[in-house]
Amino acid sequence: MRWQAPEILTGEVEMTKETDVYAFSIACVEIVNLGKLPWGIMLEDEAIRQRVLKENARPNLNTSSPFNTPSLQEILKLCWHRDPTHRPHFSKIVRDFELLQKNFGAGNETPRGTLPPLLEDSVTPSSPSPDMRPNPLPPMSSTDSLRIDTLQWETKGKSHPEETVATADIKMPEPVMFTSNKSVDSIPRREDDDGEDFDLLDLDSDAASLAPMDERVMGMKNELRYRLLLNHPFHPSLILPLWQPSPVQMGAVGYLRKPDGEFITLFNAFSPEKSMNSAVADLPSIYGYGKAELRSQKQDKLNLIQKSLDTFVGFLSRNKNDGTIPIRRRYSYELRAGHKVAHLCTESTEYVYMEKLTAARKWFQSNIDSIVRIFGQEHHIQREDIVLVIGLLRTPNYALFVSHSHPDGHAHFNVYASPKPGQPWGTFTTDSESRYEPGPSYDDSRTRVEASKVSNHGGPWDTVLIARLRFKPDSDEPTAK
Repeated sequence: MRWQAPEILTGEVEMTKETDVYAFSIACVEIVNLGKLPWGIMLEDEAIRQRVLKENARPNLNTSSPFNTPSLQEILKLCWHRDPTHRPHFSKIVRDFELLQKNFGAGNETPRGTLPPLLEDSVTPSSPSPDMRPNPLPPMSSTDSLRIDTLQWETKGKSHPEETVATADIKMPEPVMFTSNKSVDSIPRREDDDGEDFDLLDLDSDAASLAPMDERVMGMKNELRYRLLLNHPFHPSLILPLWQPSPVQMGAVGYLRKPDGEFITLFNAFSPEKSMNSAVADLPSIYGYGKAELRSQKQDKLNLIQKSLDTFVGFLSRNKNDGTIPIRRRYSYELRAGHKVAHLCTESTEYVYMEKLTAARKWFQSNIDSIVRIFGQEHHIQREDIVLVIGLLRTPNYALFVSHSHPDGHAHFNVYASPKPGQPWGTFTTDSESRYEPGPSYDDSRTRVEASKVSNHGGPWDTVLIARLRFKPDSDEPTAK
């Protein structure tokens, strides 16, 4: 991981010429530092990944090395640039090193001296109390027509092939047919109307499926990929996605259990006295260190009219007995071959956060050693694993999607119009319909390796994203980054 480019660490691409150039620059650091491990021996891989991705940092060069010259640093800065398109080709690197060698031999290069910083860009110092207040909300959906898609066993109308995505209940993908029709009028037709407009997904139970991988190994890959790749429109402090959403409370002290991606709560910092563990009960509360006021903001993609239409459509379709499952909406996400992706789909959410972090920081810094002493051995966790929840996003309905391999196309989350309590509120499907029509068409036999998790309708409000304070391996002060 020490030699891997940022785009590999995020899972966006695999090996490319640009990632080789980045790895070459880190190897140069190793040579200049006379064989010492880049980043030193104290930092773990996760800490290095965070420094590269979050802080845009790079390993230090030995300032006392005779080969550490300004020209070499300029070359390395280009080679390890965050943007792969800015990295030079190896042909240019060879020419630059030949010129560097000539200048160094002629005495035109002065080693050491006052050298520029080794970061690609200057790193902004972390704020002692980042602003946790909500960002402006994304615009609500403008869909207000009664459009209905349907899962069904027999195909009707114009169709194109899609494929369901594996979940805990659907172990292997199943081919389906999606039929798109025009939106129906604002007043729906009767069920016996021959002109009834629906969009259809036709299930094909006879299609061949891929052989399953080891479930534990695949589960580890799914959780890691989802956690590293997910981008979302919510507050930027919510940087810990949960592959296993569950109820989490503000002020929870705990850790992320791997490989299932579930947050394990040890106790709550607002009320440690309620813990059954006597050692925890003796710890002070956050309130003893100052004010820690909680705020919240709810967001709903659907307005009252849309919710009423959903209820009406669900009522009309609930008594249909033709093997169909009506779908009210679908959210689509583009897939590009060679680019691994992760997506989170929600409709109603609540963002809860601490308005000020001063008291939380003081409490965490004062009590972290006690927490490690109480729980470290039992839970096999270290100081860097323990977090304090300072913000969270929860929702009654969520849909998680992660893809390790796929051809060009789309992933669609289909929201059921009339889900029953205890059943999924929708399902993911994928297609190979690329919008990049111009140009040559190539046969892409890339195997799909995808997974999803979909909550059940009528379930609890689970936490899907967490903002937390944590300790970096080389720091004595907690940070929200």
